Amino acid sequence: HGPGRDAVDSTSNGTRGLWLGGYQGGGVVNAQIDYVTCATVGNASNFGNLSLARQQTGGAANVTRAVTAGGYINGASPLTQERMDYVTVATLGTAQIFGNASTRRWGNHGVTNDTRIVFSTGGANTASLMDYITIATLGNAQTFGNFISMNDGGFCGDGTRGVHIGGANMEYITIATLGGATNFGTMQTYGSNAYAGGVCGDGSRGVHTGGAINSPQASHVNIDYITIATPGNSTTFGNAFYSRYSQQSCSGG
Repeated sequence: HGPGRDAVDSTSNGTRGLWLGGYQGGGVVNAQIDYVTCATVGNASNFGNLSLARQQTGGAANVTRAVTAGGYINGASPLTQERMDYVTVATLGTAQIFGNASTRRWGNHGVTNDTRIVFSTGGANTASLMDYITIATLGNAQTFGNFISMNDGGFCGDGTRGVHIGGANMEYITIATLGGATNFGTMQTYGSNAYAGGVCGDGSRGVHTGGAINSPQASHVNIDYITIATPGNSTTFGNAFYSRYSQQSCSGG
């Protein structure tokens, strides 16, 4: 519902899926939040707006609250943002300010254990750094640890473990325990230069769809999956209907 856009954030509380912000073309960023009921096929409806229009925010949700962090605003000073917004997923309305990330960031993603959200840093200056927040408590983010390397991808989780999928190497963290990421396995479909695919999970399986590679420059239809609890290489799932990148995805419970 509303203008088409890319570079959005998406998340779900298991019942309702949200898409937040994005870029609608012509140098215009968007504040709109859309929602769907995951169990019901149909078009999205308007939920409300972010507190500040921006693209490439990233976050996660528990059953009550969704939090999205950072973002990018064309022509703004600074271009890259540190603001975190939150909404109560069951209640339509405008997002409220949660606090600030530890660094300005865009293209980041989040994963949750229902109490804590861990954010990747995406396009921030310290690209390997992760932050975390306690979802029920407003305030600024704290440092969690570092990735081994950082590729543009996304998080999925099973409530205990968060797996970051993107590029050749997948990495995982234990969400309740501060510290650096550990190697999970290798992406089979794309090779070392994959980026900007969509990632989601159902609490057991994580799925990566679409994305792009630099050489040759192309977007893809490929879908890969992993079992979140078992480190290892991804497996081919199938193909999407369209090839695309710079997308986001979410799943119901």
